[in-house]
Amino acid sequence: MVYRPPDGDRTDLEDLYVELEGRWSKSVQSRDDALHLLFLSWWHWVEPPFLTGLNQDRDPIPLWKEIFETFGSENSDDLEFLHISWLMLHIGAPPLDSEEDWLVIAEKIRQRLRRDKPEGFPPTFFECLGEYGDYFAHHARSAGPPYG
Repeated sequence: MVYRPPDGDRTDLEDLYVELEGRWSKSVQSRDDALHLLFLSWWHWVEPPFLTGLNQDRDPIPLWKEIFETFGSENSDDLEFLHISWLMLHIGAPPLDSEEDWLVIAEKIRQRLRRDKPEGFPPTFFECLGEYGDYFAHHARSAGPPYG
């Protein structure tokens, strides 16, 4: 699903979040929808509503954890999933279990990516993927060596 809010209006992200969350709960989502929902649930937690346009009336952390585990967590074979998960954990790990556990998981993912995708993902990989793509393309452009 490609999503781009009209004229930069982030208020529509709430509608997208609700739609993707509904698909997830009914197991009627694509891989890309699940990645987008993983990002939105994390972004919902890590950033304030005036940046995201997402309501603060729900706890996004259980959903993030469920999606993370469904993809296989740090043992996933999906390198895009591992890349975005590592970046999310690196920027701000959700308060799920102990912080030490998440630091260990983030380090396992980083080592795996250094081995299997040392060049990282170029910004163009994330083009045309809406807010999700804009966010990760920005990090791909502005970051130093991947997984450094």
